[in-house]
Amino acid sequence: MKKLLLITILYCPVLASAQKLLKPAIDKVSGDTTWTTSKEKLYVHLNFLTQQGEGLECYVTKKGKSIALILMPQTMNEQSVFTITDEQKAYLKFKDNSSVTLQADQFVMSDANVGQALNTVYSNGIIKAPYTLTNDVIAKIKASDVVFIRIETSEGNFDCDIKSKFSQVIKKELELVTNYK
Repeated sequence: MKKLLLITILYCPVLASAQKLLKPAIDKVSGDTTWTTSKEKLYVHLNFLTQQGEGLECYVTKKGKSIALILMPQTMNEQSVFTITDEQKAYLKFKDNSSVTLQADQFVMSDANVGQALNTVYSNGIIKAPYTLTNDVIAKIKASDVVFIRIETSEGNFDCDIKSKFSQVIKKELELVTNYK
């Protein structure tokens, strides 16, 4: 029994998942340092009957004084390529029923992969959409939990109901990047 307990304790750090601040990237020409957090899951919706699904991951990056939230909507077996233009927005709704609107920084197109496993054709699409955060938005995100995210895409709105266990992911990532000295 003691051996089992010891093995369990030793594997706990491997099984635990938390936001991490990754090793900084330093630009060799300008000398700018870019800090980035680890990629974290915010939302997953799967339908096992149709083998289709959607997901949303995010991470935060800081270069100089500019902080950006990277939202990564993903689709599985929906056979669509979607884009986000610099005119489209993302909406974050908080637990206190307030919300913020983020403007996409650039035009991005999803990576679409199609493959086959045995007799099943599968496809997935993923996109990395950066949204620059102002000081007011950062303060709002740090003050409340995110409960809903809507991302405007060329295929319509990508809506995500954020479960309570993921509602503080963006807040914790921002704290990692902004509090690092």
